Amino acid sequence: MRVLLRLLLAPMSFFFISPTLPGAQAQELPPTAIQQVQKLLDELLIETAVLEKAVPLAEYLTALEKQLPKEKRVELRIDKNAFGNRFAEVAATPVRMPSSSPKSMSLRHALELALRKIKVKADYRIGAWEIAITTPERALYTVVYDIRDLVEKPEIFSDSRWNAHDNLPLRNAHPVQTSARIVQFIQSAFDPPDGNFATPEIGRIEILNGAKMAIRSNASKHAVIDSAVSSLRRIADVAVILKSELYEVDQAFHASLLKSRRLSADDLEELERIFLGDKLPQTDELKKLLEDQKRQRELWTKLAQQKPVLTGDEKRIENGRLAPILSKHDVGRCLPGPAQIRKGDKTRQTFLEGISFVAGVQVSPDRRHVRLKLTEKAIELKVIHKIKVWVAAEEQVEAEVPILDESVNSRLEVIPDGGSVLIPVHWRPRAMQEKDRWWVLSLTPRIYIEEEERHIREPEKK
Repeated sequence: MRVLLRLLLAPMSFFFISPTLPGAQAQELPPTAIQQVQKLLDELLIETAVLEKAVPLAEYLTALEKQLPKEKRVELRIDKNAFGNRFAEVAATPVRMPSSSPKSMSLRHALELALRKIKVKADYRIGAWEIAITTPERALYTVVYDIRDLVEKPEIFSDSRWNAHDNLPLRNAHPVQTSARIVQFIQSAFDPPDGNFATPEIGRIEILNGAKMAIRSNASKHAVIDSAVSSLRRIADVAVILKSELYEVDQAFHASLLKSRRLSADDLEELERIFLGDKLPQTDELKKLLEDQKRQRELWTKLAQQKPVLTGDEKRIENGRLAPILSKHDVGRCLPGPAQIRKGDKTRQTFLEGISFVAGVQVSPDRRHVRLKLTEKAIELKVIHKIKVWVAAEEQVEAEVPILDESVNSRLEVIPDGGSVLIPVHWRPRAMQEKDRWWVLSLTPRIYIEEEERHIREPEKK
């Protein structure tokens, strides 16, 4: 889960409920103001060299404020009412940048350095284009996060995303149960790496109508919470566009494909480094990998000479979901079955013989690869049994029972975004066996990110 939290942040999506401060009236703050200040806090705008000399906290805040660009400037102050008779002591607290500080840092980091120097408990509160150093109690405010889009995609929390049976309880779960999983994920962002859980909790959390979270906490924790929600939203906002094609190939092509190496994520990493010009040690393993890639290129060249059988529709598959991608069946008919005859039903039976493919997709956290699980299910007619069925004391009627064999094969492939892979098909219809021909399946996944697609569509709208 910690890897997910390092993903780039998507735009914040919450609305703000202003805090009710002791002895003061609540101030109505627009959501955009809070978003802008939170974003400003994490920009690297502070030059540390200016603040290497110790100065009182009040002067330190003034120096920080002056470094902010005019169009982004917020007022930095100390909440006099909050500290009461200790205000002068807090304002005089000496603060300076450590000599080991980087050349520039975020405003949030600079404020946290100051808070550690204050001898009384203190925190900072976000206001309408202001940031105030105040007491921890007054620093709390409530944000309501709208998570209905995440609640509608509970599979993002599944450890076995491609098992439809295992995911059924998730899909049928009450929204409150899915919301609880989201809260659990957010709380894990605050778990210390050393496993020491003596750290304070996030704050009060309420789930509203199974689709919203009302969380009362301070600004720094809200920043982490929004990062966690954004990470989940980016995971849920991903899908895969999968293109599939079925080919009939000759024996030589099929034999060469069977020798091909199934690539892992590490193999793809090495191939990418070679493509970018990195010089890797020429080990035996690397030589085998390059030889296999040469064979693969030859196969793709020869594929144009093979016979296309069927092209599947481009299928959009949500991340972590299963979907049928391609199928080919012959329709067979025979006489009614024994059960039909006994009921007086004379309708001829219909059955299917052929093959179908189902794909499950999972996008890697860095969105460079697709983990694709392909399941091939074949149905083959072996024989049609003829049976005499008694329908009266002295009358027999002929019935038929089709004997169908089913076979299922699955395999896992790691495919780079926009790359293609050739997969040999296990099942062969009788016509293919007679001609000594085989089927192979070509798969090309493309990672679809809704956020990117929106940016692409925006100029078209304008």
